Parts: sequence; structure tokens; C-alpha cells
Amino acid sequence: GFEVIVESGAGTASRIPDEEFAKAGAVIGKAGDVAKADVVLKVRRPDETELKAYRPGTAVIAIMDPYGNDAAVDALARAGVTAFS
Repeated sequence: GFEVIVESGAGTASRIPDEEFAKAGAVIGKAGDVAKADVVLKVRRPDETELKAYRPGTAVIAIMDPYGNDAAVDALARAGVTAFS
């Protein structure tokens, strides 16, 4: 099985309250919970500061926008994550 953790407030901009995620079976968590995740789904790629919390091997699915953003791609590689866009 697996556990889905949604960062508190993640749906605010989309007008989806935490309670809706909880009703769907997600656990409402905090940003630091990413440190124990095997898979992270985001809208935008993580920045270098955020990547420090990720474990090597974590699969990150986000809009990576890699073209012309060599520093961001290098940061993903240094973090040892598997990035999908």
C-alpha cells in the first residue's frame, strides 16, 4: 500500500480546502514530510533549498522547464532525484 500526504494549504490557490483532500483519503502534512517521500508530485520543480530535504532516489514529477535552466537541472542531478516533467 501507500500513503498520500498533501501539504497543508496546497490546494488554497485552486480553492480546494485541506478537508477535501482528507475526505479523499490523504493525510494532511507539512512541507518537511517530503523527506520521507518516495514520490513527490508538484506543480513547479523544487528549488535547491527544497531539494536538500529530498532523499536520493526520490521520484519528482513536476513541470521541470529544463530548457535554458541548466543550473536547475544540475541541482536535480546533484540531489540524486529522478525527475519527470
